[in-house]
Amino acid sequence: MLATHSAMRNSLTSVAHATRILLLLREHEALRVSEVADSLGVARSTAHRLLTTLCQQGFVAQARSRGTYRAGPQLVEVGLAALRGVDVRRVAHAHLEALSAELRETVSLIVVQGATSWFLDSVESMEPLRVTSRTGHSTHAHCTSGGIVLLAELSPDALRRVYPDEALPTVTDHTIGSRAALEAELERVRRQGYATNFEGGQVGVSGVAVLVRDPEGRPLAAVAVSAPSARLTDEHAARYARAAREAAARIEHGLQA
Repeated sequence: MLATHSAMRNSLTSVAHATRILLLLREHEALRVSEVADSLGVARSTAHRLLTTLCQQGFVAQARSRGTYRAGPQLVEVGLAALRGVDVRRVAHAHLEALSAELRETVSLIVVQGATSWFLDSVESMEPLRVTSRTGHSTHAHCTSGGIVLLAELSPDALRRVYPDEALPTVTDHTIGSRAALEAELERVRRQGYATNFEGGQVGVSGVAVLVRDPEGRPLAAVAVSAPSARLTDEHAARYARAAREAAARIEHGLQA
């Protein structure tokens, strides 16, 4: 009986630690084993074991090149489960299709978890030269127009919790490379009402995005239009944004039904 009680206590402790790790990932873009160990007050071997278990279940993903851990796809799915009463993907899909047909470009529905953008749904352009569907993919939030427009909703303190370091990860020569530059870009997004991203996430690909709010007015997701950079110039961005905003308004109306 004592052994059973001891095993139960150990199991509950592991659950508590795993939960704490997931909460930490809500506040940080990425975590190292040492940071997890320090936060939990456990040995690094214990922290590594917990992170490995969460990786196996898909709640955490390891960035091989940096030895860090970030939120995984299952963690995002758990968060989305809370939204199923207003199933944004179900409501949005037809409007994404209509917008893609109108602009003849690839259109995506994006959410942000910490400093990561997740593509919940995409409708791929039928043009021969096009951006492919990104459904299920993830990337740095500051590298996508959808991520940027959602980051613009954060307070300065919240943004600094997501990006505690001044230097930001870069993937192209056009990626926003510092927190100060990101803050300036977010202020521009707030003024104009939409976000643009010219090759910040992938060379040759640009995008424009607008916000989708839930029935209570809170930021929920982003509608993003992605296109080859040759077709999405500054002149086209405003027109794409207007069309995307109309689609977002129809999605918001559907969420209230």
